[in-house]
Amino acid sequence: MRERASQWGFEIIPAEGQELEDAPTVTGRHDLSFSRRDTGGHVGRVTLRKAQFDGALRITNVEQFREALVNGMGRGKAYGMGLMTLAPLAQ
Repeated sequence: MRERASQWGFEIIPAEGQELEDAPTVTGRHDLSFSRRDTGGHVGRVTLRKAQFDGALRITNVEQFREALVNGMGRGKAYGMGLMTLAPLAQ
């Protein structure tokens, strides 16, 4: 995620008491697999890797960030993944 953050208009920053190389924290991870029929009628298997990250970020490009927030990020967004929930940092 850290490598792709700039294309989505933000950068990862360490949370308080955290080193940059440890940010963000992966707090959940699992695979979601299902069958899907293509336009030709062939059945294929789709596997999505789902991960939840907790951490802090700094917005670097408001328009790119707004686009990512509204439309989602990554390849799984058509399946309800790639969404972001934001909360202010605790003071």
